[in-house]
Amino acid sequence: MLRWAALSLFLITIAGCTDQQPGGLTFSGSAVGREADLLRIQLARFSAARGIRVDIRATPDSADQRHQLYVQWLNARSPAPDVLQLDVVWTPEFAAAGWLLPLDRFGPAREAFFPATLDANQWRGTLYGLPWFVDVGMLYWRTDIFDAPPDTFEALTTTAKRAMDEGRVRHGFVYQGARYEGLVTVFLE
Repeated sequence: MLRWAALSLFLITIAGCTDQQPGGLTFSGSAVGREADLLRIQLARFSAARGIRVDIRATPDSADQRHQLYVQWLNARSPAPDVLQLDVVWTPEFAAAGWLLPLDRFGPAREAFFPATLDANQWRGTLYGLPWFVDVGMLYWRTDIFDAPPDTFEALTTTAKRAMDEGRVRHGFVYQGARYEGLVTVFLE
């Protein structure tokens, strides 16, 4: 995983280089928790290897708020940040607006990534982003309560209701239900 993150960061960072900021780059994205720790490690490795200073510009962790902030910066033609941590669904939007630099000319090692993740980072056949990590929908189930995970929605509903009726759990099924991108993601999964 770290190798992919380093490769992704390296290629994305090269794509963000401009003549306007020859002495350094600004990376924007998540800067909290374990992800922030890994980000700082990777940026320090990149800086040491390339002799390029990279500053972190923290953004909100909420996808909706981060998107809104990026749109404001990019509409205003802000010179920084140079590198954006994007949600994959933003790539076509930002590329269509002319806000992203194509990566094809940098020859990223495509075999290092799942083909679907590269497809998702293209717009009109041109690569504009590389996966930092891959999110996948997961159903976590309590092995101390259930013998096997449910294999249908009906089984999930029945099993969850029984566990609640027996007082073994307070909630039978929990998910991101706030009115933001997480709810849409859960619904699509």
